Amino acid sequence: MSLDHTKEDMTIAIKHMKKARAIYNLVDMKKQANQQDANIAVANDQMLHANVQSHEVSSAGRRIALRNLKSLYESHLNENGMNSEHTISIGLSYARNLFNAFYRIEAERLVTKLSTVSRRVHGSEHNITIEANELLDSVKGRLVILHVCESKMFQALRYENDGEFCVVQGPITTPRNKDNERMYCFESILVLPFCPVICHGLISASHLNGELGDVRHFNDSNDGIRVGVQFEKKGLKSALIKPENLCIAFELPGVAEL
Repeated sequence: MSLDHTKEDMTIAIKHMKKARAIYNLVDMKKQANQQDANIAVANDQMLHANVQSHEVSSAGRRIALRNLKSLYESHLNENGMNSEHTISIGLSYARNLFNAFYRIEAERLVTKLSTVSRRVHGSEHNITIEANELLDSVKGRLVILHVCESKMFQALRYENDGEFCVVQGPITTPRNKDNERMYCFESILVLPFCPVICHGLISASHLNGELGDVRHFNDSNDGIRVGVQFEKKGLKSALIKPENLCIAFELPGVAEL
């Protein structure tokens, strides 16, 4: 089936879901209406993923999609509470899209919270808990690019020798097949993080040392490679940082308290 045909089918399906939701709301069948909301969120998630693969989603389009999913999630959160299966399902769709748009710190914090709630309320064997745990495993993966192999992605596993070396696994394929991946140990200066990072060793911008941020892009110029970092702390502007002044944040500060 072609991608265009798939998107056409999904568009038609979403229209039918919206009609069904309107009917359920009209006859005051809130549970069924909420289920249609969850179905629509999942369908929109799949549509966005298909568009990303076909390079049809602009940055502005992605921001609009994120705002819509956030609004839908917050609406269900306010109406049904955090423990609702529908709230969790929509929250996972929102988090998945945050991650794909490189808001990876926010995505991991949200999925961690949703996974904890789902496991406590619905049990570890519930489908929604299994989905949350699988997504959590994915968003906690620390993806990197290597100077010696810039066309391929690897997963960083740990630092060794006080941060001098970084152990990675890969290269990562789509769909991923871990059985075919190998472990390598590279000098950390050869590893370009595409994941949450912490600044260190900065002199002219020492106020950024210790700050956590998301890697959004790379800038390769005559002065060398710089990593575009968007910081989590409010009020801090994004900055271009040398790779040697960044270390991978394998665990997010405070995430265990969520």
